[in-house]
Parts: sequence; structure tokens; C-alpha cells
Amino acid sequence: MKGDLLRAVDERLDGRYDKEEAKLVLWLGLMCSQARPDVRPIMRQVCQYLDGEADVQEDAMLVFSDVDSVDYGSLASLMWSSCNTMSAGSLLSGGR
Repeated sequence: MKGDLLRAVDERLDGRYDKEEAKLVLWLGLMCSQARPDVRPIMRQVCQYLDGEADVQEDAMLVFSDVDSVDYGSLASLMWSSCNTMSAGSLLSGGR
């Protein structure tokens, strides 16, 4: 697993955790949150990784952005349904 995934671990743990388990869980989180469902592991695979029955592919390509996977209808619906708590302008304008 490339990069330093352990930087995502809560500092308050003060190193009192199994580093390999933390890397595994963080990597699985990244794999399961990819933009394209077809490249995410299925639940059976996730369980096998967690049980140590299968090795995680450390050279797996992660896909977090894919224009083809965006459902613009759902995005518009989310924006309009969020108007009760947040203005559409704040959703679109970003930080100032």
C-alpha cells in the first residue's frame, strides 16, 4: 500500500493500535468508496480480507472520479432537497 495511510489514524491513540490492521481497514475503506461500483470489492471479498483469508491487492488502481458514473439527476435532487438546511448558492459557490 503506497503512501502513508497511517496519517489518517487518530493521534489520540498514541500508537496503541495494530499498524497492519489499521492499514488494512483504511485501504478497504478507500477501495469501498471508489466512484465506480464495478471496481469496488464485493462484501464477500471484504470479509475475506478482514478475516485474513485473502490478500489485498496493494497495486490496485483506485478510482475516485469518473464523469460517466455521476448521476446528475440524483445530484440535482440532492441539491433541491438540501434547500431546507443549506442554500443552493452555498452548495455551488464553495468557500470564500
